[in-house]
Amino acid sequence: MTSLSLVGSTVVCALVFGWALATVVAAAVLAHEMGHYALARVGGVAVSSPIVVVPLGGYVVVDGARLDRNPRAEASVVTAGPLAGALAAVSVAWASNSTWSETFVHVSLWVNVLNLLPVGALDGGRLARLAGLHPAVGWAVGAPAALWNPWLLTAMIPAALLGDRHAAHIAERERHAVRRIALGGAFISLTLLAIAYRL
Repeated sequence: MTSLSLVGSTVVCALVFGWALATVVAAAVLAHEMGHYALARVGGVAVSSPIVVVPLGGYVVVDGARLDRNPRAEASVVTAGPLAGALAAVSVAWASNSTWSETFVHVSLWVNVLNLLPVGALDGGRLARLAGLHPAVGWAVGAPAALWNPWLLTAMIPAALLGDRHAAHIAERERHAVRRIALGGAFISLTLLAIAYRL
């Protein structure tokens, strides 16, 4: 399924935006989704192969019943996507200084920073829900970002509509652990992306 979604959507995207950009976006989204997939598999959580829909993004279907019983594991799996995307950007930036690698770093920066916005079904929205933040907090953070770049609304509005609007029922001590995982993962991801951007 990964190959079919990746190749099919990349071909469609290439017809609109050209092969170079479509391939780079596909690689950045795939790196991000493989982070979710790999950590879920390592943790013994049933997960589908990544589905990549260029240029819209991607997703993996995770065994929600298993993760619902372990909010720390869910937060770790969610955080693994931006971390993997950031590591891929640093690796590519370090290995090469070509136009392709520079474009990959820029696209990876957008894909992963966008995913960390605390809105709806985005990774940041899922982490915010686990951390017990009200959805309005996500929009308070996301709205200035959307004013800065209106293209972000093309991801934020569907993410808000698809996201879970209910707070997760998690014990307070678990919520603190989830917050540490979310903040730590976001900080490390953003730091790595900043390093990749500077390389």
